[in-house]
Amino acid sequence: MRFFKRRAKTEHIGPNAQEFAAAFGVGESDKYINMVDAFGVALTAIQGLHQIAQEQESRLTILEARLAAFDDERQPVA
Repeated sequence: MRFFKRRAKTEHIGPNAQEFAAAFGVGESDKYINMVDAFGVALTAIQGLHQIAQEQESRLTILEARLAAFDDERQPVA
């Protein structure tokens, strides 16, 4: 007994197993993508993006302080 009907054509977004193995060098085979490997790659990517965001936030804080100091210097003295 089937609990669900398979669609005739199901499309997915993502790499094929050979591309995944070549790009990340993980997994037991280049014939399938193990979910543990996929989750690990995704988590690593998220951590990398988080680090970039933190670096940009730090740089933005410095630039905002420099801009405020520049604006203060340009204010006419009453």
